[in-house]
Amino acid sequence: MSVVTFHKISEEHKEDGKVKKHEEVIVYGSSGLMMKYYDQLDKVEEKVIVKTSDNKTFKLIKYAGKDNKTENEMPRADILKELKGKKFAFMVAFLENNVKGDIFKSASASSGSGSRDMSRTKRSSLRRTSKKTSKKRQSKRTSKKRASKRTSKK
Repeated sequence: MSVVTFHKISEEHKEDGKVKKHEEVIVYGSSGLMMKYYDQLDKVEEKVIVKTSDNKTFKLIKYAGKDNKTENEMPRADILKELKGKKFAFMVAFLENNVKGDIFKSASASSGSGSRDMSRTKRSSLRRTSKKTSKKRQSKRTSKKRASKRTSKK
């Protein structure tokens, strides 16, 4: 099975002379599900990782700074209670929306051939528009050349 990334946001910028990094990731592959939240403002960092391979027990790893690390294994219901707050909304939404049976069944089915067909049609329509615009540009160029030749002959 290939690796599918459902959600990925990565930002890095300076705020008041301090470097701020923010990262949100949801990845599913043959080894299971991995969700990660990372936030760093200068030297203060916070990292939360949720992993599962069997969709029944989840491993929650929290880092508060570089030295403070806690690991817990718990069921889905406890994970949802533990991940409170606006910053973990992407994790909670993913877990709540994909509760029935295998959490990856609906997502992998929707990302299958249907999305590939859609992308092909989008690409072909983009090509059509680009051909149209290039033809318009060519016709404008030839009309300008004709006009310049007419003026030069007089």
